Amino acid sequence: MTYYIDPQNGNDKAEGTNESAPLKTIAGRTFRPADSVLFKRGSVIRGALKLCDGDETGYITYGAYGQGPDPVINLSLDAGKAALWTESSPGVWRFLGAVDGDVCGIVFNGGSSFGGLRWSKGQLLSQGSYYFSAYDKDEAKRTPAELYLASAGNPAEVYQSIELLTKKERGAVMGRRYIIFEHFTVEKTGIHGYTTDFADHVHIRNCLFQYIGGAMFDLSRNLRYGNAVEFWNGAQDCVVEHCVFRDIYDSAVTHQGEFGKSAVPERFRIHSNVFLHCGLCAYEWRGPSSKDIVVENNVFMEAGGPFSLQGEPTRIHEIPGVPPGCHDGWFILIWFLEDELPPGEIYCTIRNNVFAGVPRAGAAIMSVIDEKYRDQFIIDGNVYRQRSGLFATHFYGRTYREDQLAEYTALTGYDTAGCFLLG
Repeated sequence: MTYYIDPQNGNDKAEGTNESAPLKTIAGRTFRPADSVLFKRGSVIRGALKLCDGDETGYITYGAYGQGPDPVINLSLDAGKAALWTESSPGVWRFLGAVDGDVCGIVFNGGSSFGGLRWSKGQLLSQGSYYFSAYDKDEAKRTPAELYLASAGNPAEVYQSIELLTKKERGAVMGRRYIIFEHFTVEKTGIHGYTTDFADHVHIRNCLFQYIGGAMFDLSRNLRYGNAVEFWNGAQDCVVEHCVFRDIYDSAVTHQGEFGKSAVPERFRIHSNVFLHCGLCAYEWRGPSSKDIVVENNVFMEAGGPFSLQGEPTRIHEIPGVPPGCHDGWFILIWFLEDELPPGEIYCTIRNNVFAGVPRAGAAIMSVIDEKYRDQFIIDGNVYRQRSGLFATHFYGRTYREDQLAEYTALTGYDTAGCFLLG
């Protein structure tokens, strides 16, 4: 059965099986294996999508119908009305609207610029910087939670649009088993884009993920987080393909889990995607373990970027084993292996990717895994294009630059069919 959803003009009393009489939401609906649930192109979904699961008898496909741009899942709060702001001191404006959850970031003019988080009102010295009192180091100042923004005039008159990224849901999209999720734009949420526990046969394809993350993880260390696609405690037979990821605060795609509770992610393929401006990294390999993960035929461009830096010159990452000075984001980060595979089995294959514009102080691939696992990671055929003098890779305690391909391949056995280019 095919169901049609029009978030703006649908009617939840309709059957929804005819394009001319669509539903408005999927809330409370039960869909079955082999069903298709299609959202109208040009529409905007303002709440999190909690997807029904398929099973071994069939996938449930969530996609799009009609003409125009792909449907957009946008969880931001509109702060673009002048009446929502009052000047509390010269050049500093207080937000008068209600905020449901923490303010994790600000997107101006649809993504032309971003707010920069500061830790006190006294630090609001540059246009677009903001202070959210719930994050104040002084616990007495955290209640009530208030938002202040540095602006030369009423922010709603200075900017064409102001969207607040908030922490309301764990993810903009949540679905666990036998799901095809395609032809959506997922944007402007303070935590994760697509997330689930124990993912099983989840295929994400032909989607755009942008302006995601920034939620507070550890206030004592100023650590924030938010991934575009996060599979927690397992990812079996999953695929992320033909997607674009840009301006992600933390990692674009990652599998993570709790030691002793996580299933081993296995047969997870990440291919033919484009990654741009991902703060921590584009792909984060993080244990406890993995088996037969394949990352191939992707294009990685300009790690870090203005959304994740938020006005700061660099961003410090607290990753054990990362050498001093290597702190400006990576394309691939491999770390935190707790649960070993038997010798001969492969944790991860990274091949035939293009790394364009290796970050200023990071590396295209940063690995802090012990050298004894070297042969259980296959890395080959990758192209690294960067400016002279910058890092290209870091493996087993040593960093390699663009003129050290021969040493890199000789000492690691990796990228014998790869190349380093200067540009």
